[in-house]
Amino acid sequence: MAKYVPDVNTKRWVIIAPGRSTRSNNVEQVKRVCPFCVGNEAMTPPEVYRIGSGEKDKPGWQIRVFPNLFPITDIHEVIVHSPDHEKNIEDFSSEQVENIIKTYINRFNVLKNKGKVFIFQNYSINRLPQTKAKF
Repeated sequence: MAKYVPDVNTKRWVIIAPGRSTRSNNVEQVKRVCPFCVGNEAMTPPEVYRIGSGEKDKPGWQIRVFPNLFPITDIHEVIVHSPDHEKNIEDFSSEQVENIIKTYINRFNVLKNKGKVFIFQNYSINRLPQTKAKF
């Protein structure tokens, strides 16, 4: 089972999930074939929500939601904010930010009766904001 613990070295809270150790850590392989990129929708579990045009699990989406392949809880979804998933939220148009917020509200409302809902964002280690967390 996953644990939420403070990392004393980085002064950040982290999630430790032993079951995720089976996923690929090969950064070059992940960069070549990214499951979050348009056209690679078949590499993810079937989507449960989308904003945009097109068929389910096909290109045309502006925001996509699907179950995580390496969940840390019983229900663990991935929300891809944009086909250009390398952008940070401050780089999006106000319309895209509004759609992202609507997506989070939708998923919260769908899942709130199934247990606690935790919303967090993963960052690439190279894109982590510098914060001063205190424990």
